[in-house]
Amino acid sequence: MIFKVAKKLDEMEIYTISMSIVEDAEFKDAPFTFDEVVVALKEVCYDRKKAVKAIQKKRLEKVLKAQNKDDQIQGSKDDEKMFTVNANTDDDLY
Repeated sequence: MIFKVAKKLDEMEIYTISMSIVEDAEFKDAPFTFDEVVVALKEVCYDRKKAVKAIQKKRLEKVLKAQNKDDQIQGSKDDEKMFTVNANTDDDLY
């Protein structure tokens, strides 16, 4: 079993790293929140690059999950249309 030793950072260092990511101009199109940066940093032992990748991955997973949900909803609406009886009685078969 392999254990990774994480360097102990004080609150100010965590804040500084987090704010540098939040304020990074590279991410201004889809800015990161301070909270999501702190959570990501803790998950990846305070590695800046890995934290950014983790946030991007989480956001992509969230979008894909929402798309999948929308596809399922659309699919169920299509199924309803397929099995809905037309209530229009103007069309006489005889």
